[in-house]
Amino acid sequence: GKQYTGTCFAVLFLGVLAAVALHNFGLCIFRVWFYKSDEYVIAGEVIRFAQGSFRQHFFDMPGTPYIALCALLWAGWHGLLSLAGGAGGLNLAGYTYGHLPELFYFLRGVTLFFYLASYGLLYVLARRLMNTGGAMAATLLLALSLPYADYSSFVRVESLTMCLILGALLLAVRWLDLAPEGWAASAEARA
Repeated sequence: GKQYTGTCFAVLFLGVLAAVALHNFGLCIFRVWFYKSDEYVIAGEVIRFAQGSFRQHFFDMPGTPYIALCALLWAGWHGLLSLAGGAGGLNLAGYTYGHLPELFYFLRGVTLFFYLASYGLLYVLARRLMNTGGAMAATLLLALSLPYADYSSFVRVESLTMCLILGALLLAVRWLDLAPEGWAASAEARA
């Protein structure tokens, strides 16, 4: 009934926003690998992490989760290719340096994935805290944020960071939902 209609409408709304973002940013994934110098340092750290060296040589923002995730996924991809005979017998380093454009496409794709995931997480959080209209407005404002969109069009950590923040807020709200009744009053009495 009404719940099903609301869910369908939310999926349609988020789908339209995602389609617009994919239309605008989908081609950004396939830029030449040397497009932005900002990407080099993160790609270098991904290469280092994928080979088991976790001593970061670059630290500017909270990029370690992004770097670790991408390194794990890239190394896993190489492992699957190796098992299937598609890595040409190359070790991870040889394969990576022979496929630098693909590494950059992959990293940009991960950034775009988290950019789109942030839409969904914000919608769910805002709907929980406000209502459907408020959730749509908040998500639309995020989608219209030019700096956020620009930073999500190449290898950056902001979209994953946004997802981690929104996920933490969703967990906090869920934790408050599950807290025993009267816990806040008893905590204030002890303070």
